[in-house]
Amino acid sequence: MDDRCGLFTSRTSFASYVELMQNSTSNNLTALTPCRKEICSTLWGSGNPDISGVGVIIAYAMELSLGILLSIGVLFIQPSSAKGFNRSIHQAFHTYADAAVMFTFSIQLASVIILARKDFGVSAEGVGGYTVEITWCAALLTMLPVTLLSFVHTGLRRQTLRLGTTCVSWILFMYTFLARMVAAFGPGQISTSEDAVIAPSQWEIIVQMCFRGAEELSVSQRRVMDVFFIGGSLFISLMILGLLVWSFFEGRKETLYIRKWSNMISRRLPRNTFKIALVLNLALWGPPQIWAISCFRTVQARLARSVNDVNLDNNWSFGQIISVVVFLPVFIDFAYSFLVKEADVHSG
Repeated sequence: MDDRCGLFTSRTSFASYVELMQNSTSNNLTALTPCRKEICSTLWGSGNPDISGVGVIIAYAMELSLGILLSIGVLFIQPSSAKGFNRSIHQAFHTYADAAVMFTFSIQLASVIILARKDFGVSAEGVGGYTVEITWCAALLTMLPVTLLSFVHTGLRRQTLRLGTTCVSWILFMYTFLARMVAAFGPGQISTSEDAVIAPSQWEIIVQMCFRGAEELSVSQRRVMDVFFIGGSLFISLMILGLLVWSFFEGRKETLYIRKWSNMISRRLPRNTFKIALVLNLALWGPPQIWAISCFRTVQARLARSVNDVNLDNNWSFGQIISVVVFLPVFIDFAYSFLVKEADVHSG
């Protein structure tokens, strides 16, 4: 069996990989133990630095935290003030909006390509089970901040272009959302039904072999992750659809009925109160995704150690460095705007 372990280092679809394991052992899956490292790393993954590396995780956290902090700043700080700090906050928000939209679009596009290749059996190379789940969380996490940009600050540059890019990102995200829902609530590939790929008793042999010395996520943890993923996804969808409807009506205010309807909503729901509620929702749905990604990375690292494999998430790659630098202009613009204003005040 040791000489044939190389057969288990790559896979296209889950069904074909299970068939390979069964055919190689005549359905005696306990004989796969000598190939434990290859099988476990292929099924659950040993990390993908471009999706869950340290640098990319920092970029996810930066997008969320900057989105919350700058949104609060532009809501409570007026740009017309003579203070350099006030103007710098708004300038940083403008720069952040551009960076966040493009970062989110790239993440959504990459997520769809990776998931589609796996879902349609093209290739699952470098995309283990935990990498897929991290991709789901990352797609939601990056969508949350850009959803609120148009609501929080109506004076952003290139608003129409940004709204269009956000809508395209949302459409791409819907594939990720549906993939997660099918995986969570669709017909399982591991069951006792005739259409199942593998029986639970056989799959348990693989799980026990791989997680010997490593702890899997509990059922309660996964339920919490599902709840926050579904809740966050529904929140994003409602906000995007609401924004499209509002934009449609805003462009037709010359109609008397629409003008009355718009004014009634504005009176009953003060805009600042609505915007603050949106920012709080960002703080509600975002951190659980970072927690989920952290849990998946931790279990994946334990699994890698257990099977004597290398955890690739700890390796800094080209993509990770780019991800960290994406939001660097936000800090540069803030510092430049603040220092130039202060210099003008002192020189005057």
